[in-house]
Amino acid sequence: MIPERLETQRLVLRRHRRADAPRLAQLLNNWEVVRWLAQVPFPYTEKDALDWISQTGRNWVEGRDYQFVAVLKETNEVVGHIGIRMDVPRPTGELGYWFGQPYWGLGYGAEAARAMVAFGFLELKLERLWATYLPENVRSLTVLSKAGLMPDGFKSQEFSTLKRTVNCPMMAIDRAEYLQTATMAETRS
Repeated sequence: MIPERLETQRLVLRRHRRADAPRLAQLLNNWEVVRWLAQVPFPYTEKDALDWISQTGRNWVEGRDYQFVAVLKETNEVVGHIGIRMDVPRPTGELGYWFGQPYWGLGYGAEAARAMVAFGFLELKLERLWATYLPENVRSLTVLSKAGLMPDGFKSQEFSTLKRTVNCPMMAIDRAEYLQTATMAETRS
């Protein structure tokens, strides 16, 4: 059975709840956050959040998406989102995430991304995990690098928020690379 809750040092990653909608809408109704995301409406409303939560629930049951809300352990405050969209029928997935602007630069993104990479390979049994980012989004490059993903070419992606298609850098990690890195980290501990 796929775990519905993951924990890191400072975060709990759990399935979305309808009660999360107001906070998600508050964090995502910010152009500085949405401008980096490919398919998020702006302005972002509570109804958008409720629709997203319903869709993620259906996708989870169908095995198409595994989406988590990121919550601070100490305060139970929703601070962002992270998940994996499956590339059905291939055993690969796309990592996607965002954090509210007040939580940028605090290491939450990398912490959550490392947990999702482990989840992807250990729980979902993926063979490959990949992500794209806007070329000017240096923060995202840093998060993905800290999570173990490496440059892997480019992918053309439609950004509805920007109303244009962008040739985005792609980052990826294969199962063998992840297992080798995880084994080396255990050896050093």
